[in-house]
Amino acid sequence: MNQAPRSVSPRGFLYGATATSEGKITEGVADPEIQHLYNRVVNNEINPKSWAFRRRVLEVAVRVMDPMPQWLIGQYHNPYLYGRSFEFFEDTLNYMKTGRRKLTPRAWGELLDEYPVPAPQLTRRQVNHALVPPMGKQAVDVVLSQWCARPKGFEDLLQTLLVMYGEARVPKKTS
Repeated sequence: MNQAPRSVSPRGFLYGATATSEGKITEGVADPEIQHLYNRVVNNEINPKSWAFRRRVLEVAVRVMDPMPQWLIGQYHNPYLYGRSFEFFEDTLNYMKTGRRKLTPRAWGELLDEYPVPAPQLTRRQVNHALVPPMGKQAVDVVLSQWCARPKGFEDLLQTLLVMYGEARVPKKTS
């Protein structure tokens, strides 16, 4: 069987459609479009309140998180996601559900390790069903619309995408 390639971000997050696939994982893969969109906001090159910009961010979010059930299960069974990175993941799920976080995504981003070493013993972690949003055919659309409907929700989404899938603060050293 031909499996889709699997990638893990510099901070250990798997990408949606391949999150529950088997096979070799390419490590340290940032999503250049997320970084580009964020940089355009920081450099005042685009109006972050424009529909064109927001639509593009939502399209990217769908691309990295859809299908939502596989994305969620994949993160829970992800051997690269532990410690503060896993705490950030669960804090993000809590935000999706309640609109509250322990820390902002930017603060989490400063705390997370980069290029984690896989810990295979974590691949069968139990899913915290109290935090998991309802899953259905349109799960990612429902979750993203609820996320963005919260006060400053769109900004939280963009910063979360940057922390999860953006470039590393320090490039990976090669031997």
